[in-house]
Amino acid sequence: MIQAEPSGNTTVAALARTAKCFHDAALDTLWQTQASLLPLVKCFPEGLLTETKEEDGRKTLSFSRDPIPEDWTRLKMYAERIRVIRLDLYQYHNDYAVLKLAGSLYVTLKKCLGMEPLLPNLRTFQWAQVLKNEPEDVASLLLMLNPKVSSMDVVIDTLDDDAAREIATALDKFGENPAQLRNIRVVSTTSPILEEAVLALGFRQQHLQEFHYSWQIQMSFKTVTHLSSMNNLQQVSLRADHETCREVLKWGRERGGHFFPSLQFLTLFTDSLDVCEAWLSTVCHKGLQSLTFCVNQPPTASALQDFFTKLSEHPANASMRKIRLTSANPAPRGDSRHLVTVDTLSPLLGLDLTVLKLEPGAHIEINDDFVARMARAWPELHMLELNAEWRRYDFAPNVTLAGLIPLAQHCPNVSTLALPISTDVSAFRREYEAGHRPTGGYSFRQCYEFGVGPSAIGQNADQLMIAGFLSDLCPHLATVKSAWTRAGPPKEGDTTLDQETEAMGEAWRQVEKYGREMARVRRQERMWMELL
Repeated sequence: MIQAEPSGNTTVAALARTAKCFHDAALDTLWQTQASLLPLVKCFPEGLLTETKEEDGRKTLSFSRDPIPEDWTRLKMYAERIRVIRLDLYQYHNDYAVLKLAGSLYVTLKKCLGMEPLLPNLRTFQWAQVLKNEPEDVASLLLMLNPKVSSMDVVIDTLDDDAAREIATALDKFGENPAQLRNIRVVSTTSPILEEAVLALGFRQQHLQEFHYSWQIQMSFKTVTHLSSMNNLQQVSLRADHETCREVLKWGRERGGHFFPSLQFLTLFTDSLDVCEAWLSTVCHKGLQSLTFCVNQPPTASALQDFFTKLSEHPANASMRKIRLTSANPAPRGDSRHLVTVDTLSPLLGLDLTVLKLEPGAHIEINDDFVARMARAWPELHMLELNAEWRRYDFAPNVTLAGLIPLAQHCPNVSTLALPISTDVSAFRREYEAGHRPTGGYSFRQCYEFGVGPSAIGQNADQLMIAGFLSDLCPHLATVKSAWTRAGPPKEGDTTLDQETEAMGEAWRQVEKYGREMARVRRQERMWMELL
């Protein structure tokens, strides 16, 4: 209760010093969850550590020499109190992080510890590859693979085969206790070596609740049916083609309620939308909350509308909260059969969604009125992404900047927003120039990322005013993502992307720069107001 207060940690730290009976309990509370290894590393003797100032003004903490046994005493006392830790992008790319750990420090820690765990009582960890140096990244990950971990969340960008083998060897030794792990979540680029090790790790566990990997290799009938028989499995990702799914679903219908009996979150990589429909008709219990479907063939708009209609009529329609649908391939240019319209999406308004992400491989044509309808239908919305990845359609978005205001009005908890928009500022120019807030006082509470997809900025567009609107809509704005800067020019003969326009990418980079600076000023103003 104390820790939940704004100055909670300071109060708990003071409590730790008041009496011996409070000391251990307070320290356990303070150290239980960490967002970095930095506080722990700073427990080493001061003379062992050195700070180096980087070009960006931030400082990097590293060892001046290898630690000796006497240096570890204080660190180990606190290390055993850590139960949850996060090593991810934020600790390296947060604008407010002035001190970070050098990658070499992780290598030294792992070398000195050998097989001894750094965090012997760690239960949960989140880790992302951010150091861009494979030996350093691998060392930091291996420090997390401790004997009491029950939940792991790993994001891997790129690994060569040697690094993948080192991680695979560690995973083979990790989780030897078949009752240890409850959650395995690994997102990785293609790596057959790593994929095999993750699958073997999951198969060794008897009480898994979540098993997720970005599978690239087709699963066999035996693999899918094994997973379907795990009684506690609530979240799972699968990759299976049409033929395998047909056999699996036939087997599943014969088993009735014993086919994925506890499933709540399903991710499926498969051939086409009709396979996804077959899964929906087989996994028909009321506890299903989230669906993520990645198909190879882009669905037609009519097939998509039928799918959404069946989804709204599914036994789990009252509990369904998250829908993600992506096509790995684009529809033919100019093919009207694939044009997604308001009618296509309308069946989803009957659900109470918190997440909607659609990348159907074709243009999504909606307007301000439908955005307002979505906002009223989904008051608990956290993520909305509509066609923010593909940039290959000759069209002008009908959703305006002003049309986003109902989302902030009715869905203040949106944290990620991405959809093509018109950058015309005429609707609020007069109010803006008069010094009034362009959003009318409505804004998202915690929206850090705004995606504009293929939205274009005209030559005469007011970039500063666009940035002013976005920073007012998203006071915590940190990133503006544009499809114009998503990739380089396509290879010869590749028609999946239009030619990149450097000028358009630069225009959005300027908007992002202005928006982040305005958001920073607003944060400073709020801090000063709180002090008055």
